[in-house]
Amino acid sequence: MFGLDFNHTEFQNIGEVIVALINYAYQIAPFITMIYIILGGYRYVLAGGNQEKAQAAKSTVVNAIKGLVVILVSYLLVDYVLSLLGADPELFQPWGFLQNIE
Repeated sequence: MFGLDFNHTEFQNIGEVIVALINYAYQIAPFITMIYIILGGYRYVLAGGNQEKAQAAKSTVVNAIKGLVVILVSYLLVDYVLSLLGADPELFQPWGFLQNIE
């Protein structure tokens, strides 16, 4: 479904390998973010009135959201840099698998 394209094992250059790894990282990042948000919510519920534990849980959720924002901004930056370098725009589609969902 998503991940590295193991059917495409012959990369033409190192740039294609790097783009494939970047695409993979962008695909798993939202799932990791959701895990941290759920973990932070779980820790917040289990804090039981303990302010330190509640604050740590809030911090986990806030940091997960900040991480997601950084990922989205970095996507824009990587896309821009690759377009400046003349890379094939079809290569860099980290969320391209969403287009095939019916």
